[in-house]
Amino acid sequence: MKNSLFFPLVLISACFFFGCQGTNNAQSSKGTLSQLPDFESKYIGSRNIEIYLPPGYEQNSNERYPVLYMHDGQNLFNGATGYSGQEWRMDENLDSLIALGQIEPCIVVGPWNATVARFTEYMPQAPVQNLPDSVKAGLDNQLLAALSADRYLKFLVEELKPYIDTNYRTKADPPNTFLAGSSMGGLISMYTIANYPAIFGGAACLSTHWPISLDNSTPAVAHAVIDFFGENLPDPSNHQLYFDFGTEGLDAFYEPYQQRMDVRLREKGYTKGKNWLSQKFPGDGHNERSWANRMALPLTFLLGK
Repeated sequence: MKNSLFFPLVLISACFFFGCQGTNNAQSSKGTLSQLPDFESKYIGSRNIEIYLPPGYEQNSNERYPVLYMHDGQNLFNGATGYSGQEWRMDENLDSLIALGQIEPCIVVGPWNATVARFTEYMPQAPVQNLPDSVKAGLDNQLLAALSADRYLKFLVEELKPYIDTNYRTKADPPNTFLAGSSMGGLISMYTIANYPAIFGGAACLSTHWPISLDNSTPAVAHAVIDFFGENLPDPSNHQLYFDFGTEGLDAFYEPYQQRMDVRLREKGYTKGKNWLSQKFPGDGHNERSWANRMALPLTFLLGK
């Protein structure tokens, strides 16, 4: 993990990536993709797990690799399974950045979540359950009762990560174990690292869905979630946090909430450009295409050489 990273260098790296990704050098080698179908859990429903192994994994039999756990694995690599036929182009992004020497070769693990359980698994549980009764009264009681984020976290930490560390050549320590997700996936990434800071060393939260509701009608809930994160942020001396947002669609709601989160990060001792980034992308919407186009920046921030 990179201990210190200044934003100008990150921006240069990202721009270099986008300017050079069509070169022969960037496409000289490719990672491999595989899937663990119907991975079983005692905490949540079984699901497919997408796995990316970096170029040279099979040949470099003594090499161990950092691991990035990414939510919504069905959207990462394949437009056929991605939301609205879109994907994050994660394999292309990774192959190019690795070939250019911009990031450490890494393993990516993506558990699927394309079911009606997605909201209940990704909604941070503790801050919502601790809301005042007056606020809870305006929420769906059945939905509140169904929240299962704490069980999803146990699935990640007690079942999926041990399996990956046992069956793949990983660097299993916190400085080499990361999280990433978008929208509700951004919320659950933050909730995971807040609850398990001794397991994960960094998180990238793209277009974090702070408003919770789709029409920005539950600010009290959003503020409770942000304040919970502020009170439970991991130690800034050995953790990295990345946030971003666009300006179109759902992302148009996000800036005031991200600013509130940024205040809490500063209060905790995070330094922007070093162990924390919050980026605004004018014109970007709430979709896989936008996240794919800017994925080089969080990847370089977390995994930059």
